[in-house]
Amino acid sequence: MIALNDNECTLSTDNCDANATCTNTVGSFTCACNVGYNGDGVTCTDDNECILLTDNCDANAACTNIPVGSFTCECNAGYRGDGVTCTVCMDYLGMENGTIPDGNIQASSEYKSIYSASKGRLNGELSSWHAAPFQTGPIWIQADIGILTYVSGVITQGDGYINKAGADYVTSFKVSTFLITGANEVFVEDKNEKAIIFLGNVDQHAEVTTIFPEPVFARIVRIICLTKFRDYCALRFEILGCKNDYIDT
Repeated sequence: MIALNDNECTLSTDNCDANATCTNTVGSFTCACNVGYNGDGVTCTDDNECILLTDNCDANAACTNIPVGSFTCECNAGYRGDGVTCTVCMDYLGMENGTIPDGNIQASSEYKSIYSASKGRLNGELSSWHAAPFQTGPIWIQADIGILTYVSGVITQGDGYINKAGADYVTSFKVSTFLITGANEVFVEDKNEKAIIFLGNVDQHAEVTTIFPEPVFARIVRIICLTKFRDYCALRFEILGCKNDYIDT
């Protein structure tokens, strides 16, 4: 007489772990841990993919282990995406379209009223911000976004006056930020915690996009003119960052 093979997996007489798969064999069975678990099949423990670095999260995302054999990925602050792919926020935050009102734009000095800080908007026509020619101390222009958000960079242009005999523009600059008016000034720094000197414009109209090494949480963004072409620190600019990912103040 041929003995019938009992299917321990179907009969639930196996001793496989709850997180293992039972496979019937002739006269016996095998246990193998499911994907995301590790062990001999009789005992299976959850793999922590985040610690083992077997996750597929983006370099700019945080991995969170889930004790059911899996993990989740979530983009870091200042980035957007599904966690597997994250891109830095590069929304225009209001200089060009006027969302940032004139009263929120200040400068260390202004040459004339036609070159006031409020003229320092990206793609503004006929003019731009010009610092006073004999100003002492740091030369800067800044804008209060009106919200706390993640700022990822700036776009800069030079003088917007088309018929001017010769153009002025900023050729190098630093960027600093503030959480609120009167707060500590924080410079955008490199990995050695040294304020970065960014290259500026090479003509008056072309846009130069400068992205920071990491997004900065801030409300006020200041561009400090270091070197210039011709006579004046002349600038038009936009602030880039997360348009909707902010905290009202």
